Amino acid sequence: MNPNDRRIFERLHRHYEKRSYRYVIREFRNIIKSIDFDSLDFETSNVTIEKSVNNKNLEKVIYNMYMDTGSKFGRFVNAELQREIGKKQMPSYALFSDKFAEFISNYLQKEGAKKVVGLTDTLKDSIASVIDKAQKEGKTQSQMVEFVKKVVNKPNFYRSRALRIVRTETLFAMNSAKQVSYQDTALVVNKVWVHGGSAEARVDHLQMDGVEVPDGEPFILPDGTRMMYPGDQSADASQVVNCSCTFAIRPLRDSNGDLILK
Repeated sequence: MNPNDRRIFERLHRHYEKRSYRYVIREFRNIIKSIDFDSLDFETSNVTIEKSVNNKNLEKVIYNMYMDTGSKFGRFVNAELQREIGKKQMPSYALFSDKFAEFISNYLQKEGAKKVVGLTDTLKDSIASVIDKAQKEGKTQSQMVEFVKKVVNKPNFYRSRALRIVRTETLFAMNSAKQVSYQDTALVVNKVWVHGGSAEARVDHLQMDGVEVPDGEPFILPDGTRMMYPGDQSADASQVVNCSCTFAIRPLRDSNGDLILK
């Protein structure tokens, strides 16, 4: 199977989304279980919820989500590269795994705290909206507490937000893993933006479909945004959240049709 094929990428992305959703929702269920609901009130609910959040556990969830998705997809990409250019010219999977772990560790050193805050804020906002609804309905303090307990313990509570999170983060893990996979190969390659076919497509991303740039250089979107690959989280969230795009690799060949090596 060709990892550059959009349909294969989409199928794998859905698979990794399901795996990562379990990581995220399990930890948020743990947070919800540990909330002191009897201390909830209409004014200071955020403080009560924050006391139940274990930042280290959330950091671990984020790291595991990236490594599980990126390592598995990287193995797939690595195997395809070996078939294309031969094992002698292809770095071992172990080298990729080490490089990707280093990439993720460095990324989380810079952005990990922000990721945890983002995850926590989405949960607080979700619970706050339930409390706000109770207040608008004129419920008393005790009625509000029971109402919140009932809503947040429903199986589908937080599902849509959790799915949005894992869709974005697994895409980042897959595309960054693909980028890392090619960095140490002997091949000279170009990158080609592949639109993901989302029903709610960004106009910029539709216009990028098929745009080709040398490996090591960023894609430049119509609005001037520079991204090393779709889902690159150095870009503004407006270009990243819920994106389903990927990129293909086109090995360059000489006039004889032979692969050009570095």
